[in-house]
Amino acid sequence: MTLARASGRRRVLGHPPPGLTGLLAVVGSNIIWGSSVVFFKQLDHLDIYTTAAHRVLWTAVLGVILLILMGRWWALATILSTPKLMKRLLVSALLIGSCWVIFVYAVKYDLILQISLSFYITPLVSMLVGVFILSERLTRAQWAAMMLAGFGVLNLVVFLGILPWVSVLLAICFSCYCYIRKTTPVGATEGLCVEVLILVLGAILWLLWASTGEGQNVMGDDWWTITFLLMLGPITAIPLVMFAYGVQRVRMVTVGLMQYLEPTMLFLMAVVVYGEPFNEVYMLTFILIWMGVCVFSMDVWRLTLRKRG
Repeated sequence: MTLARASGRRRVLGHPPPGLTGLLAVVGSNIIWGSSVVFFKQLDHLDIYTTAAHRVLWTAVLGVILLILMGRWWALATILSTPKLMKRLLVSALLIGSCWVIFVYAVKYDLILQISLSFYITPLVSMLVGVFILSERLTRAQWAAMMLAGFGVLNLVVFLGILPWVSVLLAICFSCYCYIRKTTPVGATEGLCVEVLILVLGAILWLLWASTGEGQNVMGDDWWTITFLLMLGPITAIPLVMFAYGVQRVRMVTVGLMQYLEPTMLFLMAVVVYGEPFNEVYMLTFILIWMGVCVFSMDVWRLTLRKRG
């Protein structure tokens, strides 16, 4: 069957075109990530390492189940038997594990604004990774975007006397994680499954040790907590699978723009829902960051149009 006939048949049967389903998947994944702070707020009475350990454990369980259902369990065996891939995924596992701990910490201690800030500057930090590791060259607009982001962070340091370490560390860890995963030839689901399997022994040991503490119940004392702990797997794995599905069906420029949904949602939740302080200094910082994001996005769009032309 030709592509045209297949496309026509899809329209007749009422199925949306791949581009639309891909866009919906990318948007949906970013909405889930952006609203996940509400989910983790339900668990902020627990120790941050206990929450992170449960996230690893239940993501590992769900990841294995997904691979079996997808008929790709053999891919897991291939990766586990390839030392070169395992070395790279060991590093990416430590990086994503660090991101999860930092994220839970920030939610617990009302630093959601800093999480939002980190995801706005992550694309700019990724450019630095490209410069220093891949010897890539930046355009003047991209250098300007990074300078605006740098001035935004410097503004907090000078006028509030604080280094937004959550934002900086999360952006660095996640940018390095993205670089390693980009240059490691494994699928999204398979890679995540191996990463959490690498971390799962440490997670189990932590939960066993924490359960020996006096008055400690690592599964929570009520059905509400238990339910949210068990859902840590789906809330982690499902949006990643959605994103991996969508990114294969829409243009990367569209993917890049849609990824700003997550920090925007986090920003609104921090200020509107959870009432985190947002003074003039923070406002100037975010204005500088947003300007950098706009300059960066417009430059990427310009370069994309030039290549298409």
